[in-house]
Amino acid sequence: MAGKNIYNNAVERIKAAILKSQYTAAKQVNAIQLSYRIYSRTTEERIAGTERVQRKKYT
Repeated sequence: MAGKNIYNNAVERIKAAILKSQYTAAKQVNAIQLSYRIYSRTTEERIAGTERVQRKKYT
């Protein structure tokens, strides 16, 4: 019986470690995706602003 408890304990610890690792990885990916969205939106706004300035120059 003691061997089975040690095995079950080890399995639970491994599962917990895997879940923690998956959570950490997902959190990091989400942070990177958010930073790309912010960068992309800022770049789009800069381009749109430049285009508006150029249109005003030539009209």
